[in-house]
Amino acid sequence: MSAQIGTMVIGLVMLPILVHMMGSVAYGVWVVISGLLGYFGVFDFGLGGAFVAQLARQLSDRQALRQIITLGVLAYGFIGIALIPIGFFIASHLNTWFPMPPLLKSQVIPVFWLVYAASFFNLAMNGMGALINALQWMRWQAILRVVTQLLNYSIVMIALVLHQGLYAFSWGLWASSVVVGIAYVLKVWHVLEGRLFYPPWRIPGSLITSLLSYGGWLQINNVANQIIYETDRILTGIYAGLAWVTIYQINYKLGNTVRRIPLSLMGALLPAISRVTDDHRVRQAYVDASRYLGLLTFLMGSALMAALPLLIKGWMGRNYPHESLVFLLLIIAYVSSNLTGIGTTVLRGQLRPQLTSYYTAVTAVVKLSMSLMLAPHFGLLGILVGSLIGSIVGSLYFLSRLFRVLQLTWWSGLGHWLTRLAVATIPIVWIGHQWATAQARTAGRIESGFLGVGVAAFAVASSLLILRLAHFFEIRDWDRIAPLLPAKWRSRLAVMMGTPHPDPR
Repeated sequence: MSAQIGTMVIGLVMLPILVHMMGSVAYGVWVVISGLLGYFGVFDFGLGGAFVAQLARQLSDRQALRQIITLGVLAYGFIGIALIPIGFFIASHLNTWFPMPPLLKSQVIPVFWLVYAASFFNLAMNGMGALINALQWMRWQAILRVVTQLLNYSIVMIALVLHQGLYAFSWGLWASSVVVGIAYVLKVWHVLEGRLFYPPWRIPGSLITSLLSYGGWLQINNVANQIIYETDRILTGIYAGLAWVTIYQINYKLGNTVRRIPLSLMGALLPAISRVTDDHRVRQAYVDASRYLGLLTFLMGSALMAALPLLIKGWMGRNYPHESLVFLLLIIAYVSSNLTGIGTTVLRGQLRPQLTSYYTAVTAVVKLSMSLMLAPHFGLLGILVGSLIGSIVGSLYFLSRLFRVLQLTWWSGLGHWLTRLAVATIPIVWIGHQWATAQARTAGRIESGFLGVGVAAFAVASSLLILRLAHFFEIRDWDRIAPLLPAKWRSRLAVMMGTPHPDPR
């Protein structure tokens, strides 16, 4: 989790620098290119997740490991070649779909192909990275991820100073990709004690069949999630213009922390819930985990929304048109999505993945159809409203099915804690946002940053106080948290949560 937060922080720090050096339109072109190419990596027949599962089962059999790794490199190479005609079609229409200045027109197609090649090189290397995942060497991977991201941005900055334009991003991507590839090869070489690959013609057909059958449901999820989270920037470039893509990306980068950080804390739930067989305990684990995830999501979202005008000015150096409305639509969609996060984990742990696939498919279809309907008339705001409708419809569909499976009512599974969170955060957000908007008109950049942090902290503290008065926290919450805290903090936190004073022993 620390690596994920670290890479997000690095991205947040670099965004205003890149936008300032490149301009809104040029940065918007890069966002669109990376978004388009993200779709190519999704159509892998679910092999990414299937490789990890198969490798984890075969850790004691080096021959089987070589077979799976060989299949990964060959499969992604084949997919990369097979999709080249689609790449040619997209590349030939980039200048038509996204009007841009002459200098960018001359760079966009070569950069597209450079990034295309780097993307499939990364995917081929991820076949080896899957073995690292299967071995659970998470710390090694986390360090590598942070180091290569720093390398990427360093190369991009140097290239921009040398006036490389869009090429700067392709050079940075290739530099980090090569370093990751070398690191994976060396690590896997050590694990397998020499030879990496297996003769392709000797790989049994049953292995290929098992990989493809396992990855079927994952492929549905991957495609749907790509539509849900990555389509907005492309539609924005087409219907609103490249400058609006940058405005979207600024709000997306900040708002995405509300979605990803709370979900990253739930990684330990899957193996734990997989071992639970009693239905009552599964229900209780679901309700408690959903309440914790909702608490963190609401606190982060309300803090950022309350202080948004000041935080944006302190971060980017200026404010942008409709930033509050854009951010609000994104945050509501992310909160709606996070309400399903524990449910999808519970179903995977209980070996019921189909409902998760249905949920992502429904969300993607509704989102895309509504966004396409509204985008020509309302631009970016119409796209985001379509995304919000898709997220809410998908979440309601999923939760209704989930509650039937777990034998929960809407009130016991969601309503009794969600209403308290809403009452505790919405008034604070409104008050804080009104004050922050007024201050952002006159405050300088540094002053805005400090004031924004203060408003965010006020929003969190006030919301927690209201939640404590509303008896949101329960005794079993303290029983879970107390053993993780230093002794000197326990008494103070117990008083704040309204729980019985802990035993001083």
